[in-house]
Amino acid sequence: MHDHIAHQLLAQIPLTVSPFAGLPTSITLPYDYISLPASLPPPSSSQIVSPSGQSSILPDQLIADCNNLIAHLTNEAKAAKDEIEKWVKSIEDRELMEKRRVAPGWLDTGVVMLEPVKVGPTSTLGETGAALVPEQKITGASGSDGKGKQVASPGEELDRAFGGLGI
Repeated sequence: MHDHIAHQLLAQIPLTVSPFAGLPTSITLPYDYISLPASLPPPSSSQIVSPSGQSSILPDQLIADCNNLIAHLTNEAKAAKDEIEKWVKSIEDRELMEKRRVAPGWLDTGVVMLEPVKVGPTSTLGETGAALVPEQKITGASGSDGKGKQVASPGEELDRAFGGLGI
């Protein structure tokens, strides 16, 4: 769109002048106005004086104080970060102890599933007559495991593991 051609719809709207809008007026400067210099004055190596004039410090001392403040703030931030990490670690330790209380041995051994284990020279049958550790594998419908041993049916395996119904 060209700058000198107005949009057709905008050209149809009449413009009005608001009585509340006024043109800016010129500013009157005070009599004691002094313009700023075009360049900054050269740096001074003397003391830096506060605006009130009550305290002063050397530039080297000011830089040293700023560096000390930076070091102090860095140490405080590191100490706060260490404290937060210690707090998070204590929360994780408490949660781990609670989990160990609920399931002892679960998280210490790396074992995914807890299984009963035969303790001594006792038989593999428990109090109910069920085997704690199955001695035979179920291989398929043929009934043998390929080594000449006869494998029981899945129903007999379940009865031996969990006890029969006695029907």
